[in-house]
Amino acid sequence: MKNKTANFVLKGATTLTIAALVGKILSAIYRVPFQNLVGNRGFYIYQQIYPIYGIAMTIGLTGFPVYISKIIAKETSDTKKKQQATSLLKILFLFGILVFAVLYLEAAEIAQLMGDNKLEELIKCVSWLYLLVPLLSVARGYNQGMQEMMPTAFSQLVEQMVRICIIIVAALFGIAHGWSLYRIGSYAFLGSIVGAICALAFFTSFFKELLKSRHKENLAVMINALKGLLSEGLIICLFAGILVLLQLVDSFTLKKALQTAGYSMQNAENLKGVYDRSQTFLQLGLVISTSFSTSLLPMLIKNQVERDKIKFEQNIQLIYRICIWMSMSVTVGLIILMPSLNKALFSSEQGSTAISISMLTIIFAGIILLDNSILQSTNNYKKILLS
Repeated sequence: MKNKTANFVLKGATTLTIAALVGKILSAIYRVPFQNLVGNRGFYIYQQIYPIYGIAMTIGLTGFPVYISKIIAKETSDTKKKQQATSLLKILFLFGILVFAVLYLEAAEIAQLMGDNKLEELIKCVSWLYLLVPLLSVARGYNQGMQEMMPTAFSQLVEQMVRICIIIVAALFGIAHGWSLYRIGSYAFLGSIVGAICALAFFTSFFKELLKSRHKENLAVMINALKGLLSEGLIICLFAGILVLLQLVDSFTLKKALQTAGYSMQNAENLKGVYDRSQTFLQLGLVISTSFSTSLLPMLIKNQVERDKIKFEQNIQLIYRICIWMSMSVTVGLIILMPSLNKALFSSEQGSTAISISMLTIIFAGIILLDNSILQSTNNYKKILLS
């Protein structure tokens, strides 16, 4: 019975790992044709707002769903599982409304802080996504807690494919019809909303069941759910989105720093767009450097279920060795090939030195993400926070 449970968990974790890797590859590759269509300045416009989208997706895909799945898995009856899901959905929906209101109503102020007032409409556009994130978080978390991994995996892949198709079509259509780069950016982020709606289609039966069920409001359950989301859930979100948070810092500081250094606004935007090319290489580098190590993470979960401490420790050592050596190899390779890769993908060698230096992030980010995954597999949130 124990082996059957372990194999079932292993299969589900493997499914999510593969879906996550494919999603990351798609998320990295589409930037190349998009940048070639809209140029450095168009890419700068998109990348300025991308972290706001990225945070939403981190919350809705790898942040809260992980925590919610563990809460659901602990409950013994379907009634309690649905009661927990209802409580979590209400809390997260209030959170989503709050974030939406701040982004939408303060879009002009946020755009000004980023140093570009024309970004206001893009911020308003992406703010609507935060009304859908609670639905995705709870639906994915509930299904994962029930060991139903396929809906999450398929929803993730469909969401990415729909979003990427709309981004490329918006760029092609916009360039052909003389749209402004800001308008193209707005339609590109509209793709994220359409993608999220398509992802929700995979959870129609879950929402129907939740609507049919009737539960009395339990204040204790609500308070415990809120505490968990603000502690364990938030910690998972912060570490899962560490690269996106660094990009958000760049959105508020890099352009202004370039202007302070004496560059004109147009040159600063162009240089920011060039530097943002590094995100494509970083994501691809991290996918390559962590793919082999993260593919072994489901084995850790199996070891935990079987309570095999020796194999657990052996697998951790193996995963670390693979991650470190792969990260170093990929980083060195990208640095050596950067001028050629930059020219081949983005039609110029501009910014190759700065992009090469940023590739060192792969080593440290890879280890941080791996640490986060391992500590999650042991439910050791205190160490995650201290690290």
